[in-house]
Amino acid sequence: MGAGVSAAAVAVGGFRHGSASRWLAAVSALLALLVFATQVFPAQYGALFPGGLWVFVAGLAFLFGGRRGSAGRRG
Repeated sequence: MGAGVSAAAVAVGGFRHGSASRWLAAVSALLALLVFATQVFPAQYGALFPGGLWVFVAGLAFLFGGRRGSAGRRG
């Protein structure tokens, strides 16, 4: 359930504020829906796959994604 909430937060932040890329926000929204769907129906262990997949994809996106703006740069 925590991965679903995190994916939903990244999706909202990406779409509303541009804090993540649009493709990551879309993938996060899709996987958040899959995680929540497995929580509604009696298949809670089914949330492991979309939750784990989101953690992997989001980690790679933030690792290899470019930095925007000058946040973190001090000269």
